[in-house]
Amino acid sequence: MFAQAVIKQQQMARLTIRLVKIVVKEDGMASNAPIGVFDSGLGGISVVREIRKEMPGERIVYFGDSANAPYGTKSPEEVRKLSFAIVERFIAMGVKAIVIACNTATSAAVNDLRATYDLPIISMEPALKVACDRGHGEPQRVIVAATPLTLREKNSPH
Repeated sequence: MFAQAVIKQQQMARLTIRLVKIVVKEDGMASNAPIGVFDSGLGGISVVREIRKEMPGERIVYFGDSANAPYGTKSPEEVRKLSFAIVERFIAMGVKAIVIACNTATSAAVNDLRATYDLPIISMEPALKVACDRGHGEPQRVIVAATPLTLREKNSPH
């Protein structure tokens, strides 16, 4: 079961990277500015690995917030505050796009972040939607490893 979950996470990372490639190309982001990637710990490294593989010319800045992990035990307000602080740090570094590799941060903060900042903010959630929609109307089995906060938030497609 764990091996299946790891494989699914890698597939989600690949789908997310496809979205990153589309956004970076469509928005004409050919600059040398880095792409910021963050997670509440080290799990987002798989997303960074996929970006490096698929987009070798891109610079990447990674922030794994292990000092505040796990996010899933925090309130939505705490997760939003942490997420905004990370995004502010990335903006100060001049990133051209941000990838939220944390499902909990996506559930709690992505809408507010997108409403506040004028740069692409890409999350794992669209990849989950793509995985769920693969059956073209037929029910699909998708394994989701999620924290209680992620499942409680309205963005979660459960």
